[in-house]
Amino acid sequence: MAHAERAHSKWGMSVLYRYSRCPGSVRLCEQVGPRPSSPWALEGTQAHELLETYLLGIRQTPDDGPPDMIAAVKVAVDYVQDILDDYPDAILVVEQEFQIPSLAAPDEVWGINDICIYIPSMRLLYVIDYKHGAGVPVETIGNEQVRGYGIGALHSHPEWGVDTVALVIIQPRIFNFKLPIPEEWVSETEIWAFRDKIDDAIRAAQEPDAPLVVGEKQCFFCPAKATCPARQQQMLTVAGETFGDVQQVTPAALAAAETLTPDRLAYILDAGDLVRDYIEAVRAEAFRRAMAGTHIPGRKVVEAQARRSWEKAGSEQENAQTAVELFRISGLPPDKFMETKLVGITEAEKLMKDAVRERATKGKKKEAVEEAVAKMAFLTTKKSSGTLSLVAEDDPRPGKNMATEAFSGAVNLPQIGTDQ
Repeated sequence: MAHAERAHSKWGMSVLYRYSRCPGSVRLCEQVGPRPSSPWALEGTQAHELLETYLLGIRQTPDDGPPDMIAAVKVAVDYVQDILDDYPDAILVVEQEFQIPSLAAPDEVWGINDICIYIPSMRLLYVIDYKHGAGVPVETIGNEQVRGYGIGALHSHPEWGVDTVALVIIQPRIFNFKLPIPEEWVSETEIWAFRDKIDDAIRAAQEPDAPLVVGEKQCFFCPAKATCPARQQQMLTVAGETFGDVQQVTPAALAAAETLTPDRLAYILDAGDLVRDYIEAVRAEAFRRAMAGTHIPGRKVVEAQARRSWEKAGSEQENAQTAVELFRISGLPPDKFMETKLVGITEAEKLMKDAVRERATKGKKKEAVEEAVAKMAFLTTKKSSGTLSLVAEDDPRPGKNMATEAFSGAVNLPQIGTDQ
């Protein structure tokens, strides 16, 4: 199948993980049909193109794009460059389309590896997936999608002798450009074993009565989430089982929060993100139809309110000089309308790392950057805001026992009882 046609194949690795969790979503998405690309998807495509052109040497620096995008892409570029510096025999492969030898859907399971690095001397293969999104963190350990990419890399290059596969997901905007980038190292045998799970997911999705299974991970990017009957039922159940359809939902129909049991509170909190995401999906679908000319009862499309901004006819420096002269005429000193301060810590750290990397000799760049980052750490401090949050029990942060801490200042409390 030609690359241009691949975009319409339902067995792409980028969505197979959803089918494994919700087999019925395949049938539902086919009924909905293709959806227009979102601004976030288009932004992700632009970021991947920028990353590809830099790694292939088409440009010397990734400077064609928004500053935030350039900074994010640089994280991936630096990570790859460190590996290439450490291993002179490394082989870099970028944006390679692959097929997976599937029994359930022969010649129809495919994907595109963002970055692969094979190191013959180590019999080591890096499989790297770059994610530009800033909203949904993706766990590296046990990730099904990147395992599928690993199968694709091994199948595409049978000539490579691989013992170990390093699975990497780079998400710079999720983690605010913090290092290190997480890796999962597995055996080549473990990667191949995952092929059976892919076939199991496809067979389950091919069943005529494949079930719809609501869940945060599978629903978040599903094109059919706005019309999914399972999600609609989930929303009604969570909101409070006292009404039968959406038209009956009123504030009076919902149980007051203070009357809910702890179990009910936990249930609603667990499903709250699904409901919130569902409402946003419905809002997006209503906007799409309104923009296409469909009347949504009680709604209308309006132009966003205009807001003032500084004129940018000239360069930023020219505009600043003009503003300074204008305010001087009025007698207002510059320090009243202009700020002078350090750039953010993340930006400063990236600028410093780029400068150090540029000066360091080959093979010493990674060591030089780590030393510079360690020195910069003495100029910064990190402390909690003291704000408390109620989070899921599997959150890695230690829990706080508020009942215990409420009495932490009390010492030598007298014993209360009968005299002996």
